[in-house]
Amino acid sequence: MLLTNLLLLGLTILAIRMFLELNRMPYSVFSAAIMILCVIGAYGLNNSMDDVMLMFVFALIGYAMRKFDIPVAPVYPGAGAGGHGGALAGGGRCAGGREPPRLVGSRSA
Repeated sequence: MLLTNLLLLGLTILAIRMFLELNRMPYSVFSAAIMILCVIGAYGLNNSMDDVMLMFVFALIGYAMRKFDIPVAPVYPGAGAGGHGGALAGGGRCAGGREPPRLVGSRSA
């Protein structure tokens, strides 16, 4: 156990040095690498170009929101609700179409 922890400590020190080298890369190379990994990941979900196009649509929406100083944080709860009003609003359903758990009262009463 102690030997494993010491080996992991050494690997961590080496990994920190390697990740610090990423800061020296030009922004154009770094952003291109991130874009390539995003396209590969989006395509790999269902082997469909539709997912890649959807990724680019949301990237453009996010870029426009940044460009026009629209706050991004309020979008996250709305996206999590999935257009159903959300489970907390009372109009949503849980996974599988079940009713969300009720904390107070019951429907049978």
